[in-house]
Amino acid sequence: MTRGGAPAEAGIHPLDSRFRGNDDRLGFSSMQFPIRTMTVTPASRVRRTSDAFVDAELDDELVFMDVEKGRFYSLKETGLAVWRLLGDDGAWVTVGALVTALTEEFEVDADACLRDVAVLLEDLSAAGLVELKTDTPGAGGTAV
Repeated sequence: MTRGGAPAEAGIHPLDSRFRGNDDRLGFSSMQFPIRTMTVTPASRVRRTSDAFVDAELDDELVFMDVEKGRFYSLKETGLAVWRLLGDDGAWVTVGALVTALTEEFEVDADACLRDVAVLLEDLSAAGLVELKTDTPGAGGTAV
């Protein structure tokens, strides 16, 4: 995704050296999670579940620490935009609402945005930062 012609970084970035991986298509380092088995659609719902995490925003980056496991993560530009859109009130948001908001903010095709957001949300879910519901098509979510 790009904002004003400049590429925007997406994804969850591990700061912990125990995690290695590179996804050049998305342009971010990602944790090595098991093979993705979820099917994220615009009707899928997501919300933050960061109770066990401490976070701090530094410039254009959000850094998380999993207090229980001692692991650090970071979100930059597009990933940070998704995190902000989720809000901290625990409300469910549809993936479709996220994609709509992101395509309005960034220069990106809706299909490409959905693919990238799906990967990000699956990574965030595997890290325990969000709860992702893909089994309730048509379930309402909060508009962003």
